[in-house]
Amino acid sequence: MESLIKSGALDSFGRRSQLMAVADRAMERALQAQRDLVAGQHGLFASLANLFESGSNGHKSNDDLPNTPDWDENERLQAEKEVLGFFVSGHPLDNTRKSCAT
Repeated sequence: MESLIKSGALDSFGRRSQLMAVADRAMERALQAQRDLVAGQHGLFASLANLFESGSNGHKSNDDLPNTPDWDENERLQAEKEVLGFFVSGHPLDNTRKSCAT
């Protein structure tokens, strides 16, 4: 999941800093849900709780994400390079190229 966040694959769900802040908690919830499913644990009101916790499209809203400052451009690019081996959303020298062109 962290690799998907760092690469930008989950940008439609929130800012990368927000998603990284809740990644561990999301994995814990998913593991617990899987354990409950295997054990046959079903809460009486589980389906109703999921309905009320989710937005109209069935997904939680971005309001549940912490208000963390977004990664700066350098941090975002380094995370992409670490995970993918190349830059996707820009290049560290883009600002240098722009200033040299003027």
